[in-house]
Amino acid sequence: MIIMHAFITFACVCSVLYLIFLLGTIVAVCKNISFKRASLASMSAPRRLYYQGIIFRFQFMLGVTALCAGFTVITFIMGQVSEGQWKWGEDVGLHLPSALLVGQFALWNLYAILMACLFAPSHKTYPPSETLSSTQDEDIEFSRLTTDQPPSHSSVEPTEISALTSFATKHSLD
Repeated sequence: MIIMHAFITFACVCSVLYLIFLLGTIVAVCKNISFKRASLASMSAPRRLYYQGIIFRFQFMLGVTALCAGFTVITFIMGQVSEGQWKWGEDVGLHLPSALLVGQFALWNLYAILMACLFAPSHKTYPPSETLSSTQDEDIEFSRLTTDQPPSHSSVEPTEISALTSFATKHSLD
């Protein structure tokens, strides 16, 4: 019986440590995004609005991820504690209602739907290529989000980021 309690305690401690690690990672990502947001001011208006939309959606999903993970850990710990009376005959006075489990499953479903809606490919609503020309300037602006070095106009050799930019700006033939 002591081994069972030790495993349940270990599982609860691990789930709390996972939640702390996840929240620390989310804070680090938010700090990184705020530093990258400073480079948006030098971009053209349509490109800046495009990246601001991506950043907003990503930060919103980070918040929903933290909420979902926190609620999942709380539900897990409450479920393990409330099952004590069925497994070991202990009366802990905590009864886990089925509404809490249904709420947890609904939160997971909502999370999956939000991921699908917010990060679905939206290239058909992207402004046409006439307003956002795929010039070297746009490639340089796009690369500023990934490096901290100022862009150099002297190198015209193709890079990985310019290949990604040209692929991202292609229109479908639907």
